[in-house]
Amino acid sequence: MHKNFKILPFIDCFITIAAAFLFAFLSPANPVFSDVINNDQIDFLTIDERKWVQENNGKITIAPDPYFPPLEYFNEKGELHGIAPDYVKLIEKKLGFRFKIVRLKSFEEILEKAKQREIDLVCTVIKTPERSEYLLFTSPYISIPNAIVVRNDIKKKLEIKDLKNMTDIVFQGGYAIGNYLAENHGIKHLDPITSPEEALRDLSMGRINAMVGNLATISYYSKKLNLTNLRVAGDCGFDDTLSFASRKDLPILNSILEKTLAEISQKERDAVRDDWIKIESTRFYEDINFWISVISVLGIFSFIILLLFAWNRTLKKLIALKTFELQKSEEKYRSLVENSTEAICVVQDGLFAFVNPAAIGLTGFTEEELYKSQYIEMVYSDDRDMVSSRLKQRIDGDSLFYRFLSRIVINGGSIRWVENNYVLIDWESRPAILIFLTDVTERKWAEDEKQKLEGHLMQAQKMEAIGRLAGGVAHDFNNMLTAILGHTELAMMKTDPSQSLYKDLLEINNAAERSTTLTMQLLSFARKQTAVPKVINLNDTVDAILKILIRLIGENIELAWRPGAELGKIKIDPGQIDQVLTNLLVNARDAIEGNSGKISIETANAFFDELYCSAYLEALPGEYVMLSVCDNGCGMEKDTKANIFEPFFTTKESGKGTGLGLATVYGIVKQNDGFINIYSEPGKGTSFKIYFRKYSEDGAEEPQETRVYDVVKGSETILLVEDEKVILDLGKSVLERFGYKILPANNPIEAIRIAENYEGEIHLLMTDVVMPDMNGLDLAKHLSSIKSNIKIVFMS
Repeated sequence: MHKNFKILPFIDCFITIAAAFLFAFLSPANPVFSDVINNDQIDFLTIDERKWVQENNGKITIAPDPYFPPLEYFNEKGELHGIAPDYVKLIEKKLGFRFKIVRLKSFEEILEKAKQREIDLVCTVIKTPERSEYLLFTSPYISIPNAIVVRNDIKKKLEIKDLKNMTDIVFQGGYAIGNYLAENHGIKHLDPITSPEEALRDLSMGRINAMVGNLATISYYSKKLNLTNLRVAGDCGFDDTLSFASRKDLPILNSILEKTLAEISQKERDAVRDDWIKIESTRFYEDINFWISVISVLGIFSFIILLLFAWNRTLKKLIALKTFELQKSEEKYRSLVENSTEAICVVQDGLFAFVNPAAIGLTGFTEEELYKSQYIEMVYSDDRDMVSSRLKQRIDGDSLFYRFLSRIVINGGSIRWVENNYVLIDWESRPAILIFLTDVTERKWAEDEKQKLEGHLMQAQKMEAIGRLAGGVAHDFNNMLTAILGHTELAMMKTDPSQSLYKDLLEINNAAERSTTLTMQLLSFARKQTAVPKVINLNDTVDAILKILIRLIGENIELAWRPGAELGKIKIDPGQIDQVLTNLLVNARDAIEGNSGKISIETANAFFDELYCSAYLEALPGEYVMLSVCDNGCGMEKDTKANIFEPFFTTKESGKGTGLGLATVYGIVKQNDGFINIYSEPGKGTSFKIYFRKYSEDGAEEPQETRVYDVVKGSETILLVEDEKVILDLGKSVLERFGYKILPANNPIEAIRIAENYEGEIHLLMTDVVMPDMNGLDLAKHLSSIKSNIKIVFMS
């Protein structure tokens, strides 16, 4: 620590000693002026009680709690000290009586001995129904409040409600105060501690913001540890009350104790309390009562001067002793700071005024370099406004009841995340900020990575759910379109093309054909589109459609085509590549404002390792072929980019887009085990990069020979099974038109009944695959056992 780290300035020490002297010798409340009590004067007792006191003098046993400071405890020399022993001395003085002290190992043993009537009196005990079965209790002789304790730099008074907005607060575990705050005020975020001594050290050093607990315990350990920078900031409204308890078969002893306690004056009670429970909430010279007292003794100022001269030698010794204690305290704190693994520094007027070795290790700068630097220069640029605001807030005396995260730039340019804690201190007689920095970079990276992976997972689950919905909608819509197209074609076959009705039917047919495009796009997104994959060279496929794409985007937009060299092959339906490029280029064209811009198509080989794929859940390690479409259009906001693959999501004006284009692209890519990366910023354009798995075998597949067959009419009997009535009716009409006899069934159960009751031969079973109650495969097996010669055709 720094040599100028002062706990009390010299003037404080001087005023403290002088004031203590004044009050010690001149205050009317001093025990020097208190009444002398005659030990033989016990007139407040009855004759029988006085006789009992005389007969049992030195015989009545007390078993103090061996370690309950400051209420009662034995010190290292075996001497009994504490609040309760002081009350026992007052009782003995007023009765002219002596108790016999018995030393036991624990409070539990004391209660057990009292229950067995092996001891007569317990001094520090709270009355409970269980203990009342074997003990008689006096009225409580002391009530100790539970208080909120903070450092001196937090000036304002605190109430219980303020605890809800504070962090890093502890309370004494095992005490009733914890249950009281939780049940009566809803404060449940306080941390319990078992060592008040350790907690008070942390509070003094600024590692926690406040402590709630028994004021006697806090006062005792504050004195023991010489912690001079703590104060009581508020009361919790909850007190611990203690009584004397005697054996239940000695009611006369309980009566004597009750009467004797009543004879103890308030002055005597205050003297005991102040001797053991005292932690200042403010310096005395800030209290107006101090100055009133000073004025009241001005009349005897000359006498005070004479006394001060007489005590001059003693005061010098006291000051020397205090100075020595301060030096020892300073050495202790210096050792703690210099050996701390947490970076600690002092910032005054924006400059580093002190740094510990951990701060030098964290920043990577030398001590000399840091002392020449502004603290804010080390803060990452995006965080400087926030950090500057917090520093100003602290230097102005405002409280910060929470730690916060920011970034710093260390030597070499790397960025580290740190947790900040600011404490206002006095440094060389001027205000400064004591800063604690904890490096949490690895933890922050882990949290960010976790959030990123969770986001990827949620998006994948969302798209999967939307895909299922789209597939179901497309299936039902396709069934209706099939019925419309089928019946329209049948009607057109029965109508003379010269009639106006024929033209109306033709328009219905054309509209239905256009509607099938929507179902194809939905099926592509849902990855249920019927595809015929082939091994292809992506460059050849793009070359084949390039002229169409140029006409699609218009003459005012430049289209650049950059085929990759030695490109690997992929296995995909070539028509799906056409769909992907068409949708991406239409979107790129619409994103270019004023129809004047540039679009580029590019292919290349790519390889992704496990490290890359760990951050992208949709990617698997291996070789890929990339297809990218980039434009210099308006770009996209972050929220828009997050929703572009959802069906029917569009940013275009009404009537200018269905919102299915990019959904189709997404479905085709996922159907072929690929993934998409998007790069876009408002005003800087958009880039779609699609990665398809590289095909592992060389060479393209041989094209299949296409055969055309003449339509032949028949006369056989067909059992037609379809759960969609419109499809069933359409199939029956079409097949009957070609001469077949049709036995229609709307479900598998009905089909089995028809087959069992039909006496003629059924030549063919035509059945849907997916149906309620029974699927098409199980139906075919069942009917084969009934009609052994039946042939089977599955349809969907």
